[in-house]
Amino acid sequence: MSLIMQSSCWIKLVEKEIVLRPENSLEIEAIAYNPMIQYLCHHGQTGRAEVFLRQLMKKGVLDPTAFNNLICGHAKEGNPGLAFELIKIMGRRGVPKDADAYKLLIEIYLRKGEPADAKMSLDSMIEDGHLPESGIFKSVMESLFEDGRIQTASRVMKSVVVKGVKEHMDLCLHCVLPAAVELFPSGFRANDP
Repeated sequence: MSLIMQSSCWIKLVEKEIVLRPENSLEIEAIAYNPMIQYLCHHGQTGRAEVFLRQLMKKGVLDPTAFNNLICGHAKEGNPGLAFELIKIMGRRGVPKDADAYKLLIEIYLRKGEPADAKMSLDSMIEDGHLPESGIFKSVMESLFEDGRIQTASRVMKSVVVKGVKEHMDLCLHCVLPAAVELFPSGFRANDP
């Protein structure tokens, strides 16, 4: 309990910019701030954790663990847009992104009924070099198909084939592919998006 109270005091000092003032030479190490950020994110206070990290960023901290905890926190709290914004910030600053954070973000978008945003997150995940689990591909394809976005679902199907994912090919063959053939009677070309 005393660790939680100490963490809370530190966060209040950081929020008030007392610890991070330029004249203060105090250095906060990852071993100190990451547990605080993680605690806040796991207890519904991701907004406070983000304020804390943004203050740390002013001191040059670009910690992937802290960012990924925030992404997971925002996603769990039902704020996938805020989580995706953090992913974009990480990309601009060259901070590595975690596959689990992407997975959680995609799942939250799907739960909220936003398959197009889930697909956008899936694309970002792949661009960052992460190979999504076959279940993620399946969930995104099904959601897009059910939402009437057959063309977009067929693009996900194409990614499944290109990435060599063997599971859930039944979904591709029985649902998405026949619908895609109707949309694209001439078929897919190698340079299709």
